[in-house]
Amino acid sequence: MANRSEELRKKYEEEVKNLTEMCADLEKERKHLLYLLVAAALSPLAAFYRPLIGGGLFAFFIVMFVTGYYFNFVHRNERAQHLEIAQDELERMNGGESPARPG
Repeated sequence: MANRSEELRKKYEEEVKNLTEMCADLEKERKHLLYLLVAAALSPLAAFYRPLIGGGLFAFFIVMFVTGYYFNFVHRNERAQHLEIAQDELERMNGGESPARPG
């Protein structure tokens, strides 16, 4: 029984480590999304070549930014929630009391 609980504890420790790395990666990706706004700000310059291209590029970069930010936001919150649950479970396994979660 102790061997099984030790395996489970190692599993949770690894899961906490992986989720922490995922959260950090998602934070970096969120910062990289700002490049789409820079591209959107520069896209009207293409209007000197063809007016519709400038507007089309502007709309494209804005839609890509909003979509990317939404996906990043959802994944960040999901990973943060899983991280909190894993940390609570690990704390409970280490002898601490798990705080009551709202139902």
